[in-house]
Amino acid sequence: MDQQTFNIKFQRIELLEKTMALNPGLKDGQQFNFNITAAPNIDLEKKLYVTFIKVNIMPIGSDLIMASVHVALGFEIEKFDEVFNTNEDGKTLIPIDLDKMLRSISISTTRGILASELRGTYLNEAILPIIDPNAFTSISQ
Repeated sequence: MDQQTFNIKFQRIELLEKTMALNPGLKDGQQFNFNITAAPNIDLEKKLYVTFIKVNIMPIGSDLIMASVHVALGFEIEKFDEVFNTNEDGKTLIPIDLDKMLRSISISTTRGILASELRGTYLNEAILPIIDPNAFTSISQ
């Protein structure tokens, strides 16, 4: 099977929303769970691939959301019309390799945004871990 090559560039990175709860008295060395949602969206008219990433941070053992970010990352893809096909139901098909790559780039970029937003706060040590894009499932919109 031939590996497909994609020529991609960022079109836009936008922090759509961020929240942070007041410090409930977390202890030093507190560990966190990260609930991550990735939702791809293809704008055929604008020839734009957008990934929406939402991250909720909770202390381990709690459902209390300490902080969250919602980020939109827009990508321009060369030969857009050749890369994306539509099936008989009218649904746009995303090449699996491209989906994994853009999901990985989007989560990594969100990690940096999250680190920047949490710097100097009580959640400074809540660093989004490295995630294997093969083990992560996207949510279709």
